[in-house]
Amino acid sequence: MEKTHSSSAEEQDPTRRHLDPPPGLTAEEFEDLKPSVLEHHTYSVTPTRQSSSLLAQRIHAPPHAVWSVVRCFDNPQAYKHFIKSCHVKEGFQLAVGSTRDVHVISGLPAATSTERLDLLDDDRHVIGFTIVGGDHRLRNYRSVTSVHGFECDGKIWTVVLESYVVDVPEGNTEEDTRLFADTVVKLNLQKLASVSEGMCGDGDGDGDGGKRHCHWRQGSTRHCHWRQSRREGCIAPGSGDIGHVGVRIAILTGDTQSVGLAHRNGEIGLHGVPPALLAGLAV
Repeated sequence: MEKTHSSSAEEQDPTRRHLDPPPGLTAEEFEDLKPSVLEHHTYSVTPTRQSSSLLAQRIHAPPHAVWSVVRCFDNPQAYKHFIKSCHVKEGFQLAVGSTRDVHVISGLPAATSTERLDLLDDDRHVIGFTIVGGDHRLRNYRSVTSVHGFECDGKIWTVVLESYVVDVPEGNTEEDTRLFADTVVKLNLQKLASVSEGMCGDGDGDGDGGKRHCHWRQGSTRHCHWRQSRREGCIAPGSGDIGHVGVRIAILTGDTQSVGLAHRNGEIGLHGVPPALLAGLAV
């Protein structure tokens, strides 16, 4: 098993994600989201031994469309890159304590990830899981995702927040670990936007991201017009769907190499990431 820095005997500090909005959000959006950040996206972190981050994605689709994708614990490949398949036990029921076994796409230095559902709130649109086993290097990885609906001038859109905390692998720095995990999470959130907006045609969001001055209402919105019938359960994109694999992210590593997603001969992988950082990718 890969060694990680132990954090049990060191002092921990709470993250302060509520103080600064993640990239991509307006000040008004973040002000409404602060209570959720404090409640669901704050962790106790051991400096230099653990890495944590909060990322956001605006999606031009109603929150219930987005949540129908996010809540499917047994179908993470619906929007998560690098996942080849997901298996659950016979008689699986979507409930806290359930587990899934994720198999990673070949060509990456990871094979499997066993993950436990820690949090599921269909009313507030919050889900969280912990990696509890598998062949990878992401030890003590915990993640929470929350889905938030906004409405302004008759336009409806969604903001998704995803946070995580993870041990820093032996031989890596906190910055390296965060760079790698952030890149994977960003790619997943971008694909979530693509899948959700595709379910609703052009979506019901507005093109300016809610930047106009108006009355804000954050919460579940149910009175939107649907271009496609929906159900409260899961969606199932076509087999092998990997979304927009041509995406590139403008992030630089310490050796000034760009980080992006490459697609070749039916396989996908990250380029520009130091090999030591290619850990368990079922995040």
